[in-house]
Amino acid sequence: MDCATACTENADCKRYLYCSSNSSCNLYQDGRDCVMSGDTTGCSCYTQNIRCEDADCTCPLGKYGGDCQDIISDCIEGFHKGLRSTNDVLTTIKPLASPDSFEVLCTFDDGGWTGILGRNKDSLHENFNRTLEEYEEGFGNIAFNKWLGLKQILHLLDNPSSTYSLRVVLVQPNSSTCVSQYTNFVVGNKSTSYRLYISGYTGVGICGDSLTGTINLNNNPFSTYDVDYTGNLECAQRFGGGWWYGSHVDCTSSLLTGSMNGSRTDNFWNESLSGSALNQIYLQLQRN
Repeated sequence: MDCATACTENADCKRYLYCSSNSSCNLYQDGRDCVMSGDTTGCSCYTQNIRCEDADCTCPLGKYGGDCQDIISDCIEGFHKGLRSTNDVLTTIKPLASPDSFEVLCTFDDGGWTGILGRNKDSLHENFNRTLEEYEEGFGNIAFNKWLGLKQILHLLDNPSSTYSLRVVLVQPNSSTCVSQYTNFVVGNKSTSYRLYISGYTGVGICGDSLTGTINLNNNPFSTYDVDYTGNLECAQRFGGGWWYGSHVDCTSSLLTGSMNGSRTDNFWNESLSGSALNQIYLQLQRN
């Protein structure tokens, strides 16, 4: 059976990747592109046309309506519309305040969480020591190592009828997973230097509170190596990643945009996981 036929006969298949170099075929149920972490030489991605039978359309994840013309605003809306998956899936969203749609990783098995940061040590390396402009626009591979972008995060949060929770998911090398959750998460606009306002900590597992704990990051602007608001402390330059560093000599009790290579600029979450390596990191938002 060839790749096109296999995709056509699979109800969940939205696109497929065929690599002529080794005659391999990969089917995808989500995403706009055929994302893979290996060599893509000789590979081509093919998207299946939207299929409609008697006004019942098979839409890409995140789209709905008679002709798939409508787009969910975030992952919790997708959950309420019946989207389910045991895995995180690439989903198209269009927040109410956003002029354009874009892709995010959605977690649908726990009420619908929208990913804004994803790190995976076992995937292709991504440089997170970027300029403020790059942190504004977003960068990385959406399925592996990705910063969504401050502009997109503001679009998500710009909902006058809702507040938002932040969930921090940390996975250690032994696959031990813990969660820190904050019931109120706000990021100010560019005129505030993207200041962080966060409260309402609750924890599951042994993560602890490294955002509002010993070094409280509340009301801190977002710093990068080229726009560092920590003055002589030079926190962003020292740690090598964009973050809401404080005016403390140690700058922060957490860093989730570090190098992920075991160096002094690696990621950390000090309150309860001090000295522990982090293999996977996820920051996710959900409307309350």
